[in-house]
Amino acid sequence: MAEVACIPAYVTRTWHAGYTFPVVGRQRRVRRAALGSLLLAYIALSPCLAQAHMPVVCPFRCLTGHRCPLCGMTHSLSALVQGDVRASVSNHPFGGLVVVGAVWLLASALLPTRIVDR
Repeated sequence: MAEVACIPAYVTRTWHAGYTFPVVGRQRRVRRAALGSLLLAYIALSPCLAQAHMPVVCPFRCLTGHRCPLCGMTHSLSALVQGDVRASVSNHPFGGLVVVGAVWLLASALLPTRIVDR
């Protein structure tokens, strides 16, 4: 099978007759899958983390005494996992966007993107 002249041979590897995936794109997909998986694991464990009453580890909050932009995210995700949307939004308004972002990262890594027919 012949490689297309516009894409160098070191950039692509043959997947199936006539289809190629860029190697660089594959590495990016693996990173997206890892990040999405870690975020979804954090979201799944957030109810346990929110009830653990752990000490404050936020450096901004320790230095200034004020909440940083991410403070309340664990409680927001915990409430969202338990189905309490109102408490989730009151703890942090962007908790739902983190869930959507994590699902998008994982889906974009696992689902095929462009497969160019040659």
